[in-house]
Amino acid sequence: MPLHDLVSSTVAISRLPTDEVLRILESMPIHDAAPWNAILGSYLRDGDRLSAYRLFDRMPLRNLISWNTLLTASIEEGSSPLERIFHSMPKRNSVSWNALLAAYAQRGQMSQAANVLDLMPERSVVSWTVMILACCACVDSATWMLQSMPAHSLVTWTTMLAVYAQLGHPDRAKILFDKMPYRDLVCWNTLIAAYGHGGEVDLVPRVFDLMPMRDLIAWSACIAANSCCGRLWDSFSLFWAMVLQGIAPNEVVLQCILSCCSHAGDLDAGIHCFRSMIVDHALDLSKEHYSCIVDLLGRAGQLGPARDLLEHMPFVPDVEWTSLTIHHYSSHTWRAGKWSLILPPGQIVLDAAFA
Repeated sequence: MPLHDLVSSTVAISRLPTDEVLRILESMPIHDAAPWNAILGSYLRDGDRLSAYRLFDRMPLRNLISWNTLLTASIEEGSSPLERIFHSMPKRNSVSWNALLAAYAQRGQMSQAANVLDLMPERSVVSWTVMILACCACVDSATWMLQSMPAHSLVTWTTMLAVYAQLGHPDRAKILFDKMPYRDLVCWNTLIAAYGHGGEVDLVPRVFDLMPMRDLIAWSACIAANSCCGRLWDSFSLFWAMVLQGIAPNEVVLQCILSCCSHAGDLDAGIHCFRSMIVDHALDLSKEHYSCIVDLLGRAGQLGPARDLLEHMPFVPDVEWTSLTIHHYSSHTWRAGKWSLILPPGQIVLDAAFA
């Protein structure tokens, strides 16, 4: 095109070699940081840090977006590059401080993170939420962080709720849930997860019935809670109720059901569920799904079909072999299974049964 505006030039050069990109950018009649920032972000998203640093060094104009883009991308590289960039910045805003805070928090460097929090000229809800996540291994520290906050948001409440769920404190989760001024679907789902993870499975249906609306995650959380406690038929009842509500199951639901069948030793139910997920719901099977079936077959003493499945599954078996070894069967006990394998587009499907 004879004339190039800012947008068209940025789009046109985003995939060219670095030297060519620099030549075009430096020849642009309008000196603006926007196209440089766009290309800088593109390089970093593609993982091309060398080109990003070369581009940054040649930038005639750098603004806060330029510095913050480079700073955020350097979080994965370790503390030294991040600190060097941060201290080189002519100006900083809340994004800059939060990036440094998040970097220390992700690495578990709590003393450095606390120092950054103290030095921040302005602490936002994001800053406090990052610190709560950093303290997720210690429930008392996370609670103290929440109580120290001058203001709370829905994200903050939900983050703390998730910490209680992860650490197995359903009582604290319920107290916090009741204190929340407003709740969304994520809060309800997190409370269900807290009860399930904390072993309070009998309370899960009460929360589920009180929910103003339910999505796939809510159904999955209830199924997972019952599955972890070995309540096979409760899990199946929820599964079929979910399907009747018009909510299609996903791979997580399948793994929960298969795991429950395995622990309950119900081979027929597991095979039925496995087939249904493939035929009725066209789910993509993962290595974890095959592992559950192998474990289920091993528990049922069906070593021949289990070996056949391992040999034909579209993954390299590793943990699955250990699953069979647990049952202490020697190699001479292997028998040929009567599995029939068909190959539809894109995946192997286990279709037929055995005697």
